[in-house]
Amino acid sequence: MALAQHPHRFPKVVWAPLGLCDGRVMDKGIGYNAYPEDCTKYVQCFQQGNTYRSVIRPCPFGTFWDQNAVTCSNAANVICRNDLCRTMPDYVIYAHSGPGCRPHWMCLGQRSLPQCCPAGSRFIDKVGCIVDPMCMESCMSHHHENHTSAECMLKTHADKKFYLETIAGFGEIARPCAPGSIFSEKQCTCISAPDLNLHSQGELSYASVTFHSTNALTFFHFHFSSMAAEDN
Repeated sequence: MALAQHPHRFPKVVWAPLGLCDGRVMDKGIGYNAYPEDCTKYVQCFQQGNTYRSVIRPCPFGTFWDQNAVTCSNAANVICRNDLCRTMPDYVIYAHSGPGCRPHWMCLGQRSLPQCCPAGSRFIDKVGCIVDPMCMESCMSHHHENHTSAECMLKTHADKKFYLETIAGFGEIARPCAPGSIFSEKQCTCISAPDLNLHSQGELSYASVTFHSTNALTFFHFHFSSMAAEDN
């Protein structure tokens, strides 16, 4: 069974309401479940006596929780019943629920596709990408690049396509990165790996966008193509 992927910089624990662990999938004594309100999050369940305590965890940007695989997988390869784009027309864009100034999502064929504003611009919900010279962070990474590895609670694995997480009572557990990515201790997350054969892992469809800005508003011209998931 595949193991769950949740690269994170030990964020503040969000204890979830009771009931989110119903129907959980157990893996090495820990339960996993889809989070019903957001495709980019999942629920991790820890047994406490006769009940389970649940914690909401984020998936890296560009991925959805895949309950069948028990991991975060490329959004293009996951059917999420709570995908916001299931009820939205094509080309609608919406903000990413996690951190970062460049990542956002676009609807196409009732599916959410990960998008990145160009470096030097940021995404504003209901507006689009606007110029911001301060927004130069990596987009496909879940976290900013300027954190130090000392803050990272995850460890490198001999195989870069995995990372190690220490869980109380279980010790170090190896977790896989999503296909086409490797673990970066500097960024404390799995990032796009240009040297991997991403085409063999499945492709994501992206839209290359031409931007024409007037004041703070941005007009979009979409040119669709299929490419492997990688940072701009």
